[in-house]
Amino acid sequence: MGKGKKLITYGLVVLLCASSFSYWFYTIGKEDEYIATLSWVVADKKIVVDPGHGGIFPGKVGHNDIVEKEVNLAIAKRLAELLSEGGAIVFMTRDSDVDLVGSTEGSLLQKQRADLKNRVEIAKVQSADAFISIHCNSIPSPRWSGAQTFFDPENQESEVMAKNVQQELIKQLKNTKRQAIKREDTYLFRNLEIPTIIIECGFLSNPKEAELLTQEEYQHCIAFAIYSGLVKYYAQNVEQVNG
Repeated sequence: MGKGKKLITYGLVVLLCASSFSYWFYTIGKEDEYIATLSWVVADKKIVVDPGHGGIFPGKVGHNDIVEKEVNLAIAKRLAELLSEGGAIVFMTRDSDVDLVGSTEGSLLQKQRADLKNRVEIAKVQSADAFISIHCNSIPSPRWSGAQTFFDPENQESEVMAKNVQQELIKQLKNTKRQAIKREDTYLFRNLEIPTIIIECGFLSNPKEAELLTQEEYQHCIAFAIYSGLVKYYAQNVEQVNG
């Protein structure tokens, strides 16, 4: 895709965010052009996009019975589209409402482990460069809100990637001040050596945020923020090599 077409594509996403949510006012300027013109840095990167849960695993069930697995998939699909448009080689762990249990029998816990193992296996078989897992949060209290990115405390590149993504979520969504933080004892982090991050896109237990998370426009805004963070992460790597 040429530079002009990329600018139009990203511009439409930004306009969609701005027109649908006036308090996420975001004008097309130098920053947006910066992301569009730097999109080449993701070209040929093998990136796994992982919509959490699916199939027999609904994930969190939030306000108005909003189901996490459905929100995860919608955001992940849009992120995959943006990455593909930038030239990345994208592998989705699922692109429909399925789990990755396979033929595994046994307890629910055994099936959950098999599901996670098969997600990790996709990244290993494809020799992926990064693993991006999309989730939503939920707690008993409706007070909490805001997207947040988690990283592997044992992987410095995971931390750098997470911080880039979180800064874009803060800047573009304009409804969270949360910072990227480490998450201990997580299966994905324990079993993947490549940069891996988990993005909790918001709280389904918060009525206002739960409704936003079901809206296509807001899902696009989240996906674009994640994409922008990944572009900036890879751009930093290029600068370090060339510097």
